[in-house]
Amino acid sequence: MGSSAAAAAAAAAAADSAQWLSVKEETIFLHDGLIRVTDLAELPSEILGAPEAADTDLEILTFETKNPMELAERLRSVCGNQSNAYARLLEYRLNALRGLWNAQRQLALEEQHERESSGDEETLALLKRQGLLQQPEQAPFTSRMGLLLVFPLIQSQSRTDPSLCNITAEVLLNCLRDCQPLSLTKEPADCLNGIETLLCSWLEETSDTDRHIPHKQKENAAAALVALACARGSLKTFVHTVHLLQKQTDLGSLPVADVLYRLLLLEGGPGSPSCLLGGKHIVSWGYEDMLPAPDSNTGSSSENKDADLGRCLTADGLYLYTTNSVGRGVSKLGSGLHGTLRGFVYCRNEELEPGWVAFGSGSLLHRPVSFDNKPHSLFQVIDQNTLQVCQMVPMPANHLPVGSTMSTVHLSSDGTYFYWIWSPASLNEKTPKGHSVFMDIFELVVENGVYVASPLQERTILMRKEGESAKSINEMLLSRLSRYRASPSATLAALTGSTISNTLKEDQAANTSCGLPLKMLRKTPIYTCGTYLVMLVPPPGGSGSSATRSLFGGTSGLSSLKILASSLVYNISDGQFTSRADLIDAAGSSLGRGALVPGLGACYDTVNNMLWTCSNDYIDQWCNPGNQAFHYVCQRLGVSHIITEPREEAITTNEVINQLLHHVGAMCIHQLNLLATNPNLPITSVLGKQHPIEAHHLSSICDIMEKAMVNGDTCIIRCILVVFQVVFKFFFSPQTERNRDIIRRSGLLLWQLLMAPKDQICLEIQKEVCLAISSGLNILYPGETEINNLLKLVLTEGERNSGLSQLRDVILTNLAEQLQNNRFGSEDDDHYRLNDELLHYILKIVVRESCILITKCQTVSKDDFQKLLSTVPAASSCLRYLMAVQNHLLSNTILIKPDENDDSDNSLQGETLKVQVNTKLYSNDAFYPARKAQLNWLYLCVL
Repeated sequence: MGSSAAAAAAAAAAADSAQWLSVKEETIFLHDGLIRVTDLAELPSEILGAPEAADTDLEILTFETKNPMELAERLRSVCGNQSNAYARLLEYRLNALRGLWNAQRQLALEEQHERESSGDEETLALLKRQGLLQQPEQAPFTSRMGLLLVFPLIQSQSRTDPSLCNITAEVLLNCLRDCQPLSLTKEPADCLNGIETLLCSWLEETSDTDRHIPHKQKENAAAALVALACARGSLKTFVHTVHLLQKQTDLGSLPVADVLYRLLLLEGGPGSPSCLLGGKHIVSWGYEDMLPAPDSNTGSSSENKDADLGRCLTADGLYLYTTNSVGRGVSKLGSGLHGTLRGFVYCRNEELEPGWVAFGSGSLLHRPVSFDNKPHSLFQVIDQNTLQVCQMVPMPANHLPVGSTMSTVHLSSDGTYFYWIWSPASLNEKTPKGHSVFMDIFELVVENGVYVASPLQERTILMRKEGESAKSINEMLLSRLSRYRASPSATLAALTGSTISNTLKEDQAANTSCGLPLKMLRKTPIYTCGTYLVMLVPPPGGSGSSATRSLFGGTSGLSSLKILASSLVYNISDGQFTSRADLIDAAGSSLGRGALVPGLGACYDTVNNMLWTCSNDYIDQWCNPGNQAFHYVCQRLGVSHIITEPREEAITTNEVINQLLHHVGAMCIHQLNLLATNPNLPITSVLGKQHPIEAHHLSSICDIMEKAMVNGDTCIIRCILVVFQVVFKFFFSPQTERNRDIIRRSGLLLWQLLMAPKDQICLEIQKEVCLAISSGLNILYPGETEINNLLKLVLTEGERNSGLSQLRDVILTNLAEQLQNNRFGSEDDDHYRLNDELLHYILKIVVRESCILITKCQTVSKDDFQKLLSTVPAASSCLRYLMAVQNHLLSNTILIKPDENDDSDNSLQGETLKVQVNTKLYSNDAFYPARKAQLNWLYLCVL
């Protein structure tokens, strides 16, 4: 009894915590955040003290007036009265704010404890596969010792017998050529370092040795070094190899085309499918799409009911676009990222006919259900501000056979390309052979203002062979328990909240090539990351609508074994089914709260590398456990993602350098994304110890960058900028004077790129430079004075220089996130808080931005005003930093820990302290611009 009561209390605490964390400070004051926590927030003191008076004293506050003087008078009269509905509402919101901060502090303490005790096993396993985390060395001591002693003997003997160099290099090349890329990650590092040092010594020998180095020897040594770098996968070896190849001006070509081809086929390194995993769930928050609910009368017949669609969801990085639960209309919601207000409806179109929406290549597309009867129409373009149809995209010529029947299953996007999933059959058509489910991939291009869709590859069939469905955990447990219990099925089903069903019926009822009925596919959540296409289906052996699901997964020990959904993963390149992943531990998600999988909305967010799911009441945010699509990574690097098989064995040295850096850039982007999705892991210190970047490595990186800048090679520049971000973030520490000299050189190169004229540098390079400087801010500017001088420069001169303006936004956004994430239980908060002078500069920028917005409301045209309404409120980077500072100061003040040795009244002391803080904050002249800026922003929201 005691254990069950404790488990129930823990579940209730987890439910309260998840409910608190579903709101943010700005949603409590500017949106519906208070409504979401009314059952948790403490009521205002007046209502608690005099409930009967509260029932009779009813006030209606209205500020609807077009007269600014009248509006100001109403605001003044309301704010001047300390006992009114407005004051009680403000107190209610402040109580909710205190509850939110308490929940955030508790979560910070729990995460700190988890960091000290454990780590993310999936992430650690992936890091080991990529060679970032070294495995225990398995080679026997005698073997390692014998190999290490051979290297100096070969190097010494080669001085007297130069032919030994060529023979050894050729042997190494033949052996390393047979090694698959990244296959040597588990080999002893000292042995691999010995081979690398030996090969590099033969390439670095100059005329000072007074002997001629044969061309064939240098070619073999360089080719063997390239093969070693590919097989080892180490960033340092790649950098060292590229640096040496740049120095070898007399090398024409190297016989490594096949080695580099196999390396590029890895697309930057191994990854995992982009599935929904319980450990990757970030937050779940309630919302309302403000769209009309489905009319129950129209769905009375079973035929119409079967034809209903599910909810469709897509994202552009800032906003979420969702239809209603049957695919009708579209609503534009704030994602809560990049300054948008979470859950706020920026715009909606209730009249859009049922269909699917997808965002990619900067455009929002819609395919109505009616287009299945219009073979010449493919998509229609939706204006992102008005959500009205603005253009039609025709079906490419000869893309479909004349007179063919089609039923659209889904329309999805990976942020760049569009994926149309359809079947050449009607919904009610039955055939014993089953129907094929096709996938067509389109690229959207604009020609003279007209949108044109062009197919990217041959039509593929989504194919799932029989018997490929993996058993669920429930089924495995049932099979294991069968020998001990006469009838364990009912017992385990009751414990796990599932139902008993014959899973064979699902396969027998499947009438499509992907293993699911066509009518079910229409309501199946489908999304694509550009590498895989994922279908979310109810768990096998369960109905998907079990009423026994508790709010947060139940309190029994077996409740965590309950499968909430299963991800069916298909490879986009050939359409074949590859794997299945079960969503188990996600009690705080909408699926854990009882939402059904059919009809759920799901999409992949390319900009933020996240997954989103949307039920009728909640939106869930998930980290993406997989890599970004290779074509998106290549787009960031400025290189082609198309890999062609080489026709010849030899390849020019310049092409070798380009392909090596192509892989290095993709590898570094995957590492940045992987570690960004796991910020709580103490992995950076481990990586820094295992893979320290020394001064000569950073010097080589600078040499590569300098040569690329001289030659104007933008692809190499962009790749090296990504390398800088990884090196500064994880691997480098300026401890010696030589390191500081290299750091100064790196800073000068980055600054030279940032301040280059607009006609000499593209915006993409400028953005990567800003990210590199922000990643290495504490390394490039180690002293507080240096950082303050840099920030003063970007804050005062940012409006006159686009590079400085972008750098200001990147730095302040990063500081705001760090301040928000490390608000409680961190000793580094002072590091993210700027001094009063810099805060004053930021306040001036915020005031100017607010005044410009208000002025626009009075001066812009009607169409521009509609665009303005559909994009505000949206906080700039400066305003976000001010909000983070304010939340940081107030939360730590309100939640200040009382002194245990102090016998005074703690509650009175806390109230006195709060009054003093409020008085100082709101009476200080330095904070008047902030107060004015916030009032301007709130006034704009009211408009």
